[in-house]
Amino acid sequence: ETPWTVRTPRRGTHFFYRSVPGLRNAVKAHRGWDVRAGGNGYVVGFGSVVDGREYELIGEATLDLPPFDPAWLPPIPAEPLSETLSSRVAELRTRQLSTDIRDLGAYIRTIPSIQGQRGSDACFRVACILRDAGLTAEEALAYMLEWNRRCAIPPWSVAELRKKVRDSFSKLERRVM
Repeated sequence: ETPWTVRTPRRGTHFFYRSVPGLRNAVKAHRGWDVRAGGNGYVVGFGSVVDGREYELIGEATLDLPPFDPAWLPPIPAEPLSETLSSRVAELRTRQLSTDIRDLGAYIRTIPSIQGQRGSDACFRVACILRDAGLTAEEALAYMLEWNRRCAIPPWSVAELRKKVRDSFSKLERRVM
């Protein structure tokens, strides 16, 4: 229970709680819940209008919020990076790529992907940069997994990253034809 509750235009609900130390962002952490915490990310509040539809306060807007209890969520495991991909990233760091960018990993880490701030476009841009550097789709995914942990708020799932890479290569194929 929390007094500050907001109904979204798509009939979802945002529940507001006081943050607690150690709480971090999570996507679909439990029962499809997303968590925004630690000063990273945001939640659209009541009175906001997106695509002509309003977010509606159904509780009471108050600063006296109950604390969020991390025990409500199971531990959030990190998505595993396969040994093959880990070794490919190490190998790629020593290979000359077809780009003027000296440190590809450092360069893509300058591109944040923030939900609600064209984060999807930024993620696709990173995939295209990696593709244009001459990486294979699997090599691009390895770089994107590392970039995702540092630069995406909230982080993308491995499946979503695979799709971005696949889409970037598909776009290249359409341009060539």
